[in-house]
Parts: sequence; C-alpha cells; structure tokens
Amino acid sequence: MSDKQFHPSMRFHGFVGRKLVSRNIALAVAEMIFAEVYGEAEVRTQQPFSVTDMSDRWVVEGRSSYSKDSEVDDNLRDGRLVIEILKENCEVVKLIQMAHLLPHSPG
Repeated sequence: MSDKQFHPSMRFHGFVGRKLVSRNIALAVAEMIFAEVYGEAEVRTQQPFSVTDMSDRWVVEGRSSYSKDSEVDDNLRDGRLVIEILKENCEVVKLIQMAHLLPHSPG
C-alpha cells in the first residue's frame, strides 16, 4: 500500500480517541461497497448483515448465498460477504467473499 497523507484534522481526531465510523455508518458503507463489487442481487441474498465490533474496526458479514440449486462450478459455491472497516477513518482493510468447496459428486 502507498504511504498515506492525512490532513492534520484526522490526526487530531485520532489523538483524542474519536472514532468517526459508527456501527450504522459501517453497515451503510458495507452495503454500498458490496452492491458495487458483487451486485444488488447478491446483496439481497446476503441480508440481513451482521456487524461485529472488533475494537478498532467493524466487521460486516452477510449470510451465505449457497444454494444446492445454484448454477455455478460443480465444486465451488458462493459464500458470505465479509468487509472490515476501520473506525478511525472508514478505511476498508478487508473485502472478500468466502466460498464453499463442496465434495465432488460422482457421475
């Protein structure tokens, strides 16, 4: 990652311990990013999202969209969406979609 330059006001907020990103902001940002990257349809299948407080960050996770009827690769199915957002400045430090590796079916 590149060396980031922050405005002095951001250092002040950090110095006084002010977290700029609330649970609701993290959830809204996560939903917007998920929709942009994975599409609105996938976001709908993942709702409701859970939001976990991990001290310095929020972890927002969806439900698995796995379905036995999915028309995807025989051994790989889409899983839950996960994003980690720093409370200090709303920086996204993780964005993934888990996958389910299914046993190969004979035939």
